[in-house]
Amino acid sequence: MTHYSIVPMELVLEGMWREAGPLQEIRAEGCLIQVRAEGERKGTIVRLLDCPLDAYLNPKLSPGTEIEW
Repeated sequence: MTHYSIVPMELVLEGMWREAGPLQEIRAEGCLIQVRAEGERKGTIVRLLDCPLDAYLNPKLSPGTEIEW
């Protein structure tokens, strides 16, 4: 695979080998969401598992968003 970018490779590959935190499945805002736990009731959304189709357009539920439950 070839990757063309003006971004230095150190930044592109940053965190590639770092272990991810534990993943949990929670139910919030009417959706089953997979989150990377960063505390007891806090985490970052990884993906939506079971939700209505319009939830994918909700910016509060987009992957990478921090959430509290």
